[in-house]
Amino acid sequence: MKRIICILLLIAALCAALCLPAAAASAQQSAEALCKIDVFRGTDSGFELERAPKRSEAAVMLVRLYGAEEEARTLYAVGEISHPFEDGNTWAAPYLAWLYSRGLVKGMSETRYGADAPCRARDYALFLLRALGYQDGTDFEWAGTEDFAVRCGFYEKTLFSGTFTRGDLALMTFLALQSTMADGSGTLLESLVQAQAVDKDAAKALTDTFKKEPVRLEDGALTLDAAAWKKASADMQILVQFDSGSETVSGETLQSLVQTDGSRVRPDTDAIAALVSGWAAQYGTYDVPFRFDSYVKGMTTIDFIKCDYRVDEAGVSKQLLQALCAMESCTLDAALTCYRWGAPFDISQTHVEVDLDNQQLTFIKNGTVLVNTDIVSGMVGYRRTPTGLYESHNRQRNCTLTGVDYEVFVKYWVSVIGDVIGLHDASWRSVFGGDQYVYNGSHGCINIPEAAMAKIFDNIDDGTPVLIYGQNKWYEPGSDDSPATKNPVRGTTANKE
Repeated sequence: MKRIICILLLIAALCAALCLPAAAASAQQSAEALCKIDVFRGTDSGFELERAPKRSEAAVMLVRLYGAEEEARTLYAVGEISHPFEDGNTWAAPYLAWLYSRGLVKGMSETRYGADAPCRARDYALFLLRALGYQDGTDFEWAGTEDFAVRCGFYEKTLFSGTFTRGDLALMTFLALQSTMADGSGTLLESLVQAQAVDKDAAKALTDTFKKEPVRLEDGALTLDAAAWKKASADMQILVQFDSGSETVSGETLQSLVQTDGSRVRPDTDAIAALVSGWAAQYGTYDVPFRFDSYVKGMTTIDFIKCDYRVDEAGVSKQLLQALCAMESCTLDAALTCYRWGAPFDISQTHVEVDLDNQQLTFIKNGTVLVNTDIVSGMVGYRRTPTGLYESHNRQRNCTLTGVDYEVFVKYWVSVIGDVIGLHDASWRSVFGGDQYVYNGSHGCINIPEAAMAKIFDNIDDGTPVLIYGQNKWYEPGSDDSPATKNPVRGTTANKE
């Protein structure tokens, strides 16, 4: 879902590189400001503000906020600190070792940190509280982390609801830099300057911005300057687009989402939530076919997988709050989230697609197409290949497959449906794809060219989702409706090396 990055109105005097309001910085602006003081750095792909931060990335940020990055690198290099996490031996290893040696992080188990797992808003708020000198279990309890962060002035619950992103991490860090240390000695930013972890001159450019501005955090809630809001909201419209319609927020509806408090205006998070809840009831759908973006066909529906498509209420509420604070007309994307059996559902970044209609198999691993190849599936009638969502298992080399009327040797075998139907090479075939399955189909297995099957075998893991879909119905060979005479919407029959 697309997010609104600019959440605050900046006045002309704030156009300098680091001249940002205390709570009014956007995610992009916060990232840029933190980069100036070398606290937040991008990746080879930039800041990646839309992506969920990894737990390892959050750990690195915590070390920097302790002003201990150089110390961590040095101590780790000479072997004075270490950690027990098998998944932590990456670029983040010195940081994890430093935090572990000081009891500041725990793993998901004794040997696994969960380095690549997403960091949640509460997790990062906990890290910031520790950087401010507070102790969980003494100053606050884990369940009350967010409430305590609100009291410390760097957390607003609606602002950081929904999926927590690197943009959210940057904004929360920016807000925390102006929070007072637990011992009352000054702000977190001032402590970093004192520790010589942040350049004094660079820090001053930030401290000069911690002043009263049109938008700021007060007692853990965003507030807007009343005069600025009155002027901006007169002609303001927020268009919220759903998959099957749209809603416009303006006029009386817009005014119902804020509360005036003297010279300040507070966005009413309860009113925002109620409005979004009504939209969710209107635009959500239940028990409908799964919409699948296949490699060959593009977007298609899978009738045998029933899903609910729900509005991400927390995410839309967050976007709407940000739009109110921007005090500018805008358009929001409120895409629906797919749920199956009560949990978010999607085909993973690693899966196998078997398109029976087009007689093609596509193996995607970590979002990259490794193999796209023609296949031969089960012959129509009693030998047809069953459709469904399965998992790969029982990989074997050099097997003899036997049945009532056949016995064949294969070099590579991957079970899909029990140990009866699977993926395997078929050296006895010289032609794959097209109408082969109509008059020379398999006994239900997916026959694959040897080179393609070898690559699948070498890269597939047990438990990989295998989606088999399509009608696999009878066609007259060479007819207009036959797969052999149709060109796929997307993809090719060539292996993707």
